[in-house]
Amino acid sequence: MASLGSDFAQLGRFLAPIAFTNIAKDVGQQVLNRSLSNGSHAVTTLAGFGLAYTLMKLFTNSLSEFKHVGIVLVSDQAARLKALIILAVCGLVTAVLMCLLGSTKLGVWFVEDLHGVNRATGLSAYTSFLGLACYPLLDGIASLHAGCLLRQKRSGFVGMASMSDMGVQIVMVTVLLHTDLLCSKPLVIPILALYAGMVARMAVLCFSYYRFTHASLLQQHAGAEESVTYGRIIRFFWPLALVKVMQSISRPIVNLVAAHSSRHLGKAGADQTVAVLSLTFPIGHLPYGWINETRALAPTFRRRKEGVEPMRARSISLFMLLCLGISLCCMVILFWLPGVSVAILISVNGVSRELADASVVPLRIFAFFGIAVTARSHYTGWLMLREKTKFAAPSAPARVAVIVAMLFILPTVG
Repeated sequence: MASLGSDFAQLGRFLAPIAFTNIAKDVGQQVLNRSLSNGSHAVTTLAGFGLAYTLMKLFTNSLSEFKHVGIVLVSDQAARLKALIILAVCGLVTAVLMCLLGSTKLGVWFVEDLHGVNRATGLSAYTSFLGLACYPLLDGIASLHAGCLLRQKRSGFVGMASMSDMGVQIVMVTVLLHTDLLCSKPLVIPILALYAGMVARMAVLCFSYYRFTHASLLQQHAGAEESVTYGRIIRFFWPLALVKVMQSISRPIVNLVAAHSSRHLGKAGADQTVAVLSLTFPIGHLPYGWINETRALAPTFRRRKEGVEPMRARSISLFMLLCLGISLCCMVILFWLPGVSVAILISVNGVSRELADASVVPLRIFAFFGIAVTARSHYTGWLMLREKTKFAAPSAPARVAVIVAMLFILPTVG
């Protein structure tokens, strides 16, 4: 029991900062939503920014998997350079795609024709696409260096970087809400806040990396372990990125089907539906999203290193069950106790009572997501440890297929 307690203490100290990283992202989105919910055209700007932000998160989430490349594969500077080159190519491709969506008819088809929203919402989305085009690349660079720090169990600096990111976002939004931008160019507020937060996060990560990790990577020699090639990085990365893309793409699919299902209520009904989903996804994700970070436990604590005994697999599994229990308790308190979720939406996000009431049922459904996320994180962590991530790839299309099937079956059931 004493050994189990010691293992739990190590795992808790490691996980707490990176779990906070995940929570900070969700809190940050609430701050961004707050910056748009007080404007004169709150529903259209919130819906337009939500559409663009959702698609940007698709790219950002996939590139954030370079964090696990850093944990598992970046053992020397040569491996880091190869990872950066692959990351740069992927980031430039995503930037071009977002620019096309913001400035060509492709964006009109995706936003107005496919989602059925009005022109005002579409204009908000196009502006957001252009403004956020570079963000996925910057986030990927930050994630890779966060992984390098996590490889050496320096998770505290990763958490500190996320705290800086969220803090700067809050300050920027608070300051800019008291300027003329709220009335003239409300979309500039969340976009500026995102980039300001990213600058703060990268500053902390780069300082920590060069202070504590860079020198140790220079001392590593390729002969010490199997050489890390471009092919090895891509084989490790692409299944994880595919899973993330399919996870992220499921949300735009839900937005699309929900908006079309509300078209009988008119354009305003579709806009309100997208606005509700833009609010509930990040809030519902908040109590269980951090469990995704438990994927890093097995690659970090079970990796064999000279002079270090790997942690017992049983300790890691039991610790993940403890995390699930904590998440479920938070879900029940936040989403199932009467009036709590409505009070949070009104006081924190500043939305109308109508939008808050419409968000109650979706939030309660989120209460059960933590169970599946815990099982997936456990499975993925062991696959990353063994560099067998290709076996996780089939789960990605299966997820989307089930979601699409349910979205078309459930409305017919009534």
